[in-house]
Amino acid sequence: MKSTMEYFREISVIPRASGHEEKIADFICSTAEKNGLFYRRDSHNNVFVRKPASKDKQNMPSVLLAAHTDMVCEKTSESGHDFSSDPLTLVEKNGFVSAKATTLGADNGGGVAVMLRLMEDGEASHPQTEFLFTSSEETGMQGAENFDYSLVSSDYIINLDSEKSATACIGCAGGSRYKLRIPVERTRKAEKLYKINISGLAGGHSGVDITKNRKNALKILGTMLFEIHKNYPMQLAQLCGGGKDNVIPVSAYATFELLKNTDIRSVKELSTSLFRSIQATLEDCDLKHFRVTLKSCNPENEEVRLLSFKSTYAVISALTLVPYGITEIIPGSDMPSASINPGVGNISDEDFEMVFLSRFGADFSDRCTENLISSTATLLGGTLNKESSYPGWPYRRGSALQSAFEKACLEVYGKTAVFESVHAGLECGIFSSRLTALGKSPDIISIGPDLYSIHTVNEKMNIDSLEKLYSAVCRTIECIN
Repeated sequence: MKSTMEYFREISVIPRASGHEEKIADFICSTAEKNGLFYRRDSHNNVFVRKPASKDKQNMPSVLLAAHTDMVCEKTSESGHDFSSDPLTLVEKNGFVSAKATTLGADNGGGVAVMLRLMEDGEASHPQTEFLFTSSEETGMQGAENFDYSLVSSDYIINLDSEKSATACIGCAGGSRYKLRIPVERTRKAEKLYKINISGLAGGHSGVDITKNRKNALKILGTMLFEIHKNYPMQLAQLCGGGKDNVIPVSAYATFELLKNTDIRSVKELSTSLFRSIQATLEDCDLKHFRVTLKSCNPENEEVRLLSFKSTYAVISALTLVPYGITEIIPGSDMPSASINPGVGNISDEDFEMVFLSRFGADFSDRCTENLISSTATLLGGTLNKESSYPGWPYRRGSALQSAFEKACLEVYGKTAVFESVHAGLECGIFSSRLTALGKSPDIISIGPDLYSIHTVNEKMNIDSLEKLYSAVCRTIECIN
């Protein structure tokens, strides 16, 4: 029987960017077919598999395992990796696995590997077990939203999308994605451009890591542009930062033209002063590689035209005014109940666009965030659209599945189980709401291996914890009463 890590190595060869899960869905379907298992694949590349109970577990309740097949695709600026075709280059060292110059995809490849192994394990003692492999979780949970839950017969659900061994998540935040657009006016062709570049920030998961005072490259760029423009008027030409709304941006840049006869040495002195002021506010993880450069550059396109002064001011104002970070705290704790991450910013020929992810415990908090950004957009002549939304998952302690996990933890990890809620989105909120609407009473936990620095190029996974996760899943299933 192959180890769980061997399954992880196999799927790491398969490209699986969000929205492009065709090949990993092919692999799962072929695995189900090879093992004679019932399966259904839908138009969203969700794959549902059902494995009959072993002879000794015919009368036990059915259990559903769930994991998403897509991964966050981030790479270093030097990497030539193509996530649409290239396999990940795994690096296994000192008991950990990472990927060379890219994200690892252990979120949620670790869970997928566990499920594939259990699908093929002919010796495991288990009740009827269902497997739900969802798509596009990282970009809005579209797979989970569009799955046909009438296929599910299980009331017990073990989601495998968490990051700490011997720990079960039993509650999570909801989330909404917003897109802000501000029309821009272009004037004359650029003549002499300067480029300011922010780089080297740690970034990270926009929910889990937003509590760690990690800085956002788009917000830093906005601050620096505002201060420079206030003292030395400019016209922007280009601006680009971030890549995904659920990742804290690690880099951003803008090109601009100064008024003629502006002393560039004074501008650079101001930039250096701002850099040092920002340095003083950084945590060690950001401080280590943080860089700001300001230098002259040739227009990337000879036809590039400058934004008008009015549009330049609107773009810089938007970057300055939009919030980032924790916006509400759970009363009596230091845990966030609401936050917002401006994850993407870009100037096109016709508009300036920003994409945000709002996380919230209560719908009212999300409305407050939406009103704040919408007001900013309106004041600056723009619009705000809600692109997608997913429900939260209320924290509730005490259930049969939680008790089963507690027993499994003592046996597999030699530890007492920890139960927590996370300020991040999990598909469990969708599972719960959709199955409840069908008259079921889902009992759900989310567990996983030990993962570190997810959604970044520093992502790594403890290999032993992945193997123990498989044992913990099998033992939890056995302990359900």
